[in-house]
Amino acid sequence: MSSVQSIMELVSDPDIVYVLSIVGILGLLVELANPGVIIPGVVGAISLILALFGFEALPINFAGLLLILLAILFLIAEIKIVSHGILTVAGAVSLLFGSLMLYDDLDPALRVSWSIIAVAVGLLVGFSLLAVNRALRVHRRRPTTGKEGLVGMRGRALTELTPEGKVFVRGEYWDARCDEFVECGEEVKVSNVEGMLLTVKQIS
Repeated sequence: MSSVQSIMELVSDPDIVYVLSIVGILGLLVELANPGVIIPGVVGAISLILALFGFEALPINFAGLLLILLAILFLIAEIKIVSHGILTVAGAVSLLFGSLMLYDDLDPALRVSWSIIAVAVGLLVGFSLLAVNRALRVHRRRPTTGKEGLVGMRGRALTELTPEGKVFVRGEYWDARCDEFVECGEEVKVSNVEGMLLTVKQIS
């Protein structure tokens, strides 16, 4: 066989086609999660194109293919919704059954290897859990910029607060109000932000 025919035969292998489809999906998911990385998106697109070529030469069961696509949708939804693992489990189950049903043939040679299925399920579920964990950490992180980031910051009274005056917080001058009398030069802590007015507390 020529080199081109050898490549075509390799791409038509059931296990290779399955791996290419999983790599393609993972690459596109990484690119969507981190726009501008480029390399995962390029590798994913090429892998999917090669996988589609292989699918044309194999007896594909569309129910299995739809289950795999459903699994990907579940994993993406988990990242957006955060269902505490329910969608991840549903995605893993859909991917498992979709992988087993992918090829519509009784010939054992046209079956995806169990080891490859296990690795694929593990990779996709692991990616989903990693993305969910990252999203949760971002949501729980206290803002450090903007007005919201001022809450909890410490500053210094530039004038007496009776109850309003001027304070110096995070390198900026602010109008402030305090329920207690604060002398000029005392330390204060921001408890709330209303427009351009800070509510502060005296640090004892």
